[in-house]
Amino acid sequence: MSHAFRRRTPTAALCAALVAIGLLSSPLTLAQSAATPAAPEDKPASTSTTTAAPQPDQAATSTDTTAPALAPEPPANAGTPDTPHSAPPTETLTINDPVEAFPAPEPGFVRHVIHLPVGNYENDLKVELLPGKVIETDCNTRQFIGQLQEKTLEGWGYTYYVLPSIEGPISTMMACTEDSKKLQFVPVTGSAGSLLYYNSRLPVVVYLPEEVELRWRTWVATPVVSANSQ
Repeated sequence: MSHAFRRRTPTAALCAALVAIGLLSSPLTLAQSAATPAAPEDKPASTSTTTAAPQPDQAATSTDTTAPALAPEPPANAGTPDTPHSAPPTETLTINDPVEAFPAPEPGFVRHVIHLPVGNYENDLKVELLPGKVIETDCNTRQFIGQLQEKTLEGWGYTYYVLPSIEGPISTMMACTEDSKKLQFVPVTGSAGSLLYYNSRLPVVVYLPEEVELRWRTWVATPVVSANSQ
């Protein structure tokens, strides 16, 4: 042991011995350690927490933290087990063809519909309805008798026509030759109201007995002439 070491105090000598063998850091090393800030700890890459899979004996009591899938909402008219299904909303009925508004023909009758073409100066036109039958005729004059009735469709204001029945044929009694016989259309006469106003915007609807057919023709008015007074 050197002379310098013997002159130190016992405490100083003990510290120097511990530093020499490495059991105690020197005051300079401690000062450098205190002056150097500690390195921040690395943050975890993810903040999510992984839950370990439950053990077989814990599967019955484990709680699933996953949000359940939302069930689709039932339709508005699906109803419940205790209530019947609600009826769908009633659609508004529309009529594309005015003929759909007219009643169906009664048994023994046929509905006839005339769609008039668009005419020039329709106020000067008239429509004549000619119900009748094709029968065998000769030189005698024949005709059927019937009354064409005008009716109004309630709620719509449309006009239609009905021929309830016909009588005949009525014939003259002249002697005719054999070669005068032929098939000819014989109209129903005496039908008041068979001359109608011309209106191409509405159909002409006529109900006739099954054995009667319907023909029609157009009449054109002549220019108006003033009458001479006497």
